[in-house]
Amino acid sequence: MAVCLAIAFSTVTLAVERVPGVTDTEVVIGSFQALSGPFSAIGVPMKRGMEAYFNWINKAGGIHGRKITLIVEDDQLDPSKTVGAVKKLVERDNIFALVGGLGTYGNLAVLGYIVARGIPYVYQGSGAFALSIPPKKNVFTVQPNCTNEGKIIAQYAVGELKAKRIGAIYEKTDVGTEGLAGVKGQLAKLGRSLVFGLGFAANEVNHTPTILKAMAEKPDVVVLYTLSGRAAAIVKQAASLGFQPTWVTTYPNADLTFPLLVRFAALSDDLPERGLDPVCPGGSGLERGHHGGLGPGCR
Repeated sequence: MAVCLAIAFSTVTLAVERVPGVTDTEVVIGSFQALSGPFSAIGVPMKRGMEAYFNWINKAGGIHGRKITLIVEDDQLDPSKTVGAVKKLVERDNIFALVGGLGTYGNLAVLGYIVARGIPYVYQGSGAFALSIPPKKNVFTVQPNCTNEGKIIAQYAVGELKAKRIGAIYEKTDVGTEGLAGVKGQLAKLGRSLVFGLGFAANEVNHTPTILKAMAEKPDVVVLYTLSGRAAAIVKQAASLGFQPTWVTTYPNADLTFPLLVRFAALSDDLPERGLDPVCPGGSGLERGHHGGLGPGCR
């Protein structure tokens, strides 16, 4: 992240007085995170990680001798709040760059604005396809998109978990539909198909009808494409109905806070036996029964 910021910064060092957010001593950057609300389990650790890294950069001398100042707005992963938060960062706080904004919904809501303003945007906490394709001059993506991750999940379910009957439960947003497309595409290449693909509205709270439909198909693995509290609610409701397949979920859920949300005891023997498998590219995530506890997950 610091390398990307340094590259972006190097193009303006000869005209510092004309660059928003840059002085002789400081580079001001902004971000938006879910610091409160149902997705704060993702946003708060992400903010802390960013702060720790930028503090380390500052202690090492900053960027070209300038210290990084980070301003973070709480949008609660609500795109209507993201728009106002980003406009404040750009038009009132005069940030040099936007860094690490969390959430597909908010990122897509402000993408056109950021591109039009030409603000450097380094890393988005989202796997939305539209962020990287087509390429944008001032938008630097890092995370794998949801479509590619879906392909990895499908390969993992077949190759590592040896699943015979694979189903999917997904939210009807870009996160869920793009991930589902990747899962289906890779399964087709493997000569397989989903036994079910059940979508639900993002504001839905009663998942019992969806779970009962899934149970009727007797899957051994269920791909769960939704985030944080929503994902936890589905796993919890399923368990209360006696439905405990191996769940394979998207990498934002690969955090120790997730099993706590589901009210499993973290690092207990129950978790690997009734698996929660967040899969991360380049690693195996939380592998069911391979470690006798929680594996390293995606960091």
